[in-house]
Amino acid sequence: MGADQDPKNREGWTALLANVDFLSAAGEFPERTIDALAASRPLGWRVEVGDRYTRLTEVGFPSQFPGVLHQMAQRLRAVTPSAKVLAAARLAVQSQLAENYRDHVSFELHYVVPGFAVGDTGAARRYAGGKGVAAADLPEVAAAIQSGYVPANAVLSLAGDLSGSGIDLHRVITNEFGSIPAGAPAPAAPDLPLRPGRYVAYRPDLKVPVGVVGLIAPALSDTTHPSFYLNTLIAGAALTGRWGRSDLIPSPFQYSLFDDPALVRFYPPVTPADVDSGRIHEEYQDGLQEFSKSTITADDLRRLRESMMWMLGGPLDSELRRRAATDPGVLAAISTTSAMRALWGGEAFWSNYLARVSAIDHAAFSRWLAYFKGQDHQIQLIFLPEFLR
Repeated sequence: MGADQDPKNREGWTALLANVDFLSAAGEFPERTIDALAASRPLGWRVEVGDRYTRLTEVGFPSQFPGVLHQMAQRLRAVTPSAKVLAAARLAVQSQLAENYRDHVSFELHYVVPGFAVGDTGAARRYAGGKGVAAADLPEVAAAIQSGYVPANAVLSLAGDLSGSGIDLHRVITNEFGSIPAGAPAPAAPDLPLRPGRYVAYRPDLKVPVGVVGLIAPALSDTTHPSFYLNTLIAGAALTGRWGRSDLIPSPFQYSLFDDPALVRFYPPVTPADVDSGRIHEEYQDGLQEFSKSTITADDLRRLRESMMWMLGGPLDSELRRRAATDPGVLAAISTTSAMRALWGGEAFWSNYLARVSAIDHAAFSRWLAYFKGQDHQIQLIFLPEFLR
């Protein structure tokens, strides 16, 4: 369940459900507030809604584990939303939508590129206003959670060292979750293919232009995708070094294999004189051409591959194992990637994907250069200051 299942004119609906579910009373557990979570979950928590998923993450001390797991089960079994929780969730969602679609230009570029690629150029205006959740009432929100937040739609992912806890984990999970009615799986969102194109949009707060090149990736099921992914990470690191970071664009390259596998994002620098997407395309092409002439050593490839194998179900490298003992963010990342593998393909698919990545013994970006440079795979979008209209 993700934002791609928001009903028409209900932008933010899925995010609203996630926040209401996370904060509502469940079983013997009272409703909670965002401020109170800082005390009850000091190691971290997160409500995250992407285009095709909802993730509810809680990190706890080992002593908290039985209680956190029990509360998660109660939350999946049934929640009791209140008007107070709905109001707090609505404010949180509207604030997040404004941040993503209006307040930060780099966020807006990130979020609106897929919309432009499917012909929806007005997503930023609709989402930023928060009107899609303004009129949501308690009965319809409660009904949507009751039908959607069910085991048939869910993956439970646990990460951490429970070796000395004395807990029979399988028995506890069976006791907590086994009797919850499975419910019905949510229907898949319509598959809208991304189309290449060149677009210009205007923002009144901009002083200089800023742009993005969205690269439409091969299908995740394509047997060449592991090679594409590895070479994309190498190219992304090289182009980040070439372009640098700025206040407007803190991350010049973005690609999330699990959250948004269909689209790679590159943010080439532009100058105040650029008034169409031509310049970002030229800088992107020039950067690729220069990178294609460089040599990737076997050691560089090995280090890169070892650093990302854990995401695909492989072992943690030594640095991540060390950090996992003290860094709750590492545990959260392990848990969420494990859940996403289960949601999108399952372990059989990702084991095969991992094997293909492991078999790559040398970088082959020259084989992908034409694909990366082909405008039939690109969505070019530039934001211009309003005074240039």
